[in-house]
Amino acid sequence: MWDKPENLTVSALARPLRIAYLVDVGDCPNALLDAIFAEAYGRWGGRRTLIVPATAQGTDPRYADWLDYFDADILYSFVALDDASVARIHERYGPAHLVRHREFQRDPTRERSFRIELPVNGLSSLSVLPVFRGRTWGFDGPPLDVKVLSKHWDRSASPFLEENFGFLSKTFANGMIGRTHPDVFTCTTLITEKSLEDRREGTDPKATHLTSEADVLTALAAPGGALTLAQLSDWFCPWLDTGDGISEPGTSIVVGDTVPDRLLFWNMHHRFGRPAFSEIAVLRIPPERAADDEFLDQIKALIRHRGVRGHNNHNDHISLRSCSLDPEALEALAVRLRQGKHYLGVSVCRVADHAAVVPRFRNPDRVMFHTGGVFAEPPAEASAEFNGKRVPVPTVMPWHMKEGLPPPGLRNGQWMVDLTINRYQDHGRYANQRDVWVLPRRLRLERAVTVNRERERSFDSEDPALRVTRSGQLALAMSTGVSRAAVTMPDDLDAIRMAVCCNQEWLLFDRDRKDGPIAQPRFALAEVSDKGRYLIGVLGLFDTLADAFGVLMNGFWREELQCLGGVPAEKADAARARLIKRLRRLLGRPDGPLHFSTEEEIARLARESLRAGRMLSREATHVHYKKLKERWSAVAEAFLSAHPRTGQDDDHYRDEDWLSRSVQFLCQREVLFQGRDWRCRSCFNRNWVGIDTLTRTMTCAVCRREEPAPVGGDWQFRPNPFLVEAYRDHGTEALVWALWQLWDSSRRSFYYAPSLRLWREYPKGTRGTADVEVDAIAIVDGRVHLIEAKSASGLDSAEIKKLVIAAGRIRPDVLVIACMDAPTDALHRAAGALRESLPEGIVVEVMTFKSEHLDRSPLLPS
Repeated sequence: MWDKPENLTVSALARPLRIAYLVDVGDCPNALLDAIFAEAYGRWGGRRTLIVPATAQGTDPRYADWLDYFDADILYSFVALDDASVARIHERYGPAHLVRHREFQRDPTRERSFRIELPVNGLSSLSVLPVFRGRTWGFDGPPLDVKVLSKHWDRSASPFLEENFGFLSKTFANGMIGRTHPDVFTCTTLITEKSLEDRREGTDPKATHLTSEADVLTALAAPGGALTLAQLSDWFCPWLDTGDGISEPGTSIVVGDTVPDRLLFWNMHHRFGRPAFSEIAVLRIPPERAADDEFLDQIKALIRHRGVRGHNNHNDHISLRSCSLDPEALEALAVRLRQGKHYLGVSVCRVADHAAVVPRFRNPDRVMFHTGGVFAEPPAEASAEFNGKRVPVPTVMPWHMKEGLPPPGLRNGQWMVDLTINRYQDHGRYANQRDVWVLPRRLRLERAVTVNRERERSFDSEDPALRVTRSGQLALAMSTGVSRAAVTMPDDLDAIRMAVCCNQEWLLFDRDRKDGPIAQPRFALAEVSDKGRYLIGVLGLFDTLADAFGVLMNGFWREELQCLGGVPAEKADAARARLIKRLRRLLGRPDGPLHFSTEEEIARLARESLRAGRMLSREATHVHYKKLKERWSAVAEAFLSAHPRTGQDDDHYRDEDWLSRSVQFLCQREVLFQGRDWRCRSCFNRNWVGIDTLTRTMTCAVCRREEPAPVGGDWQFRPNPFLVEAYRDHGTEALVWALWQLWDSSRRSFYYAPSLRLWREYPKGTRGTADVEVDAIAIVDGRVHLIEAKSASGLDSAEIKKLVIAAGRIRPDVLVIACMDAPTDALHRAAGALRESLPEGIVVEVMTFKSEHLDRSPLLPS
């Protein structure tokens, strides 16, 4: 079997910065969408930007799952979201930034400003050009004359070209960027005839100038035509595979000028995988241009040379969609497009509105980002080893930059790095695999992570954009200016305590509003309770959590610990029955209810209760090895009877070594103490001599009488009194069982905090009584579980009220009611009351103990 690696590792995956824009369909001028398109075309991965309709009350619910799977690093909102929506978006989607657009022009008589200011600048889409120019992508060798579509700064205009392909000069603030790297690319520039003839215009001497939209379309359709920002912003970019197996048969054309039409056009690109270098996936045509036959002929020529190839590997099919045109108008347009000497299949797809493009996500487990496709470049990954809690971030760049590093002017901006980090405190279930950090979003544990980045120039400042991805990985922004970086991971308890008390979980949504929310309502102080310290002590007896659960949740050893006193008062049925029987005899009431009305009867009740408590301490405190062997043999025979194995050697299961090695293991862990119990013949005191102190002469602890050590008899074993006290007086077993159940369901990550005392306001002076106390908080594969563990069934109204307070501020994914008793109607009623009282998004789960879930195998842990 492959051993678990000793060294800790961190893996890093470089990817584009993912941005989603929130827009109000009812207040969305064309200039707003123009600004979004221009920004996206200039950013690597920008063509895969998602635009989501929203209102002040939040995002369009039809887009909720898509936005979740898209996993945006930045949400840029043109909508004034209310405070509740801001909190919900942060809790569900966990962006590094949710920021409202600033309109610098506040004069209502003047045009609105839609200049986008992102908190993190993405890597330039032009950064893909050096690797494109430096490699062979076909049979003709590397590209020799690379041109990018642009526009002169004069009054030349083509809204169709600008929206569908992008202009270099419109996207990049530095209008001279098209001239500064002639060794990498030059421009194909749209210009008016007047400006072209005027020497004072300062035209680029190395650019190819075209004076009409028709000329540009002809040039784009020609072999080796100009590249466009719409293409460059999509090259070498991961694409979201929705897992539904649906693909488009060819290029999609959206006809219409309304906001829903433009949203449909932009988001439609997500329905395509990775197109080839020159392929055009989506176009939008204004309705008035659809009546122009010459324009349609140019569109057909463009698709004939650069359309998306369908299942038949031919680019001879397109689909028409529109949110504003009726189906008859689309059918008429389809008839006109089909005409001509070249075959072109045209299908009309009926859509209700812009949400028709939203994927259905039928198979959530199959939804993932892919980097394969036409280019088939490997993922940009790197790994490193580390020790301790300080984790070096591997130096990893996007694949296209590693293969062909762009010049300084083309590599500005940042990309994101997703980190998979081995946990220093490993609670993994598997012998050959370490747990990794899978962080939640409902508790902001990343606020306890320290990020250090060393830059080549100390005066540079870039936002690290630290966040938790949908898969629970830690992600941060990197750039070529960062020479090295490291993150310091916290202890489990410190991280959870900090998250429970975090008073700044995100930055202000509206930067002009200083009183905006920056966190969910949390607690002011969290401290480990006595119950939590007992849990830490019990589990701390073992090297690993797997060892602890292997012993404490083993059927044989659990029953032995119960026989040795590890039973809570709620489960001490025999002692309770003896006390009730004695009280009935003393009061002369053999049946019916017992009433204590006089002072004498109350005093008698107190005396008998004290006597019963003292009797508990006189119960069996140790066990002979012979007894252990007898009980273990019975377990082995019962197991073999329940699991007959024809033709198998049953002696393997009857081998006493399983018991002896397990007893040795428990003694090494100080769960059991090996020694001899003897009674002094003089004072009758019972003495215990551990194996560590056993000598030839034994001395009574009371009268100091000496006796020689016995030569016969059997070894005896007594439990750790701390463990017995934890089980008997603090209900630790119920909590251990609940954690075991959750741990056993984990796949990649499990960590927890023990019982905590929580204050809503910071206490003044002495700590005093906490507002609430929670039994445990466990993070299972990134989902937060708040645990209420009960030795007996039922929750009273006070307990329900405190659980509602705790869950409302911790905001777990799941509130777990773990009960060691069989389920009762009262327990189900309490769970129902909790479901009605808890905030939306919190699931109530009831777990009840079943002894058959325990390991009943004679192969004891060792």
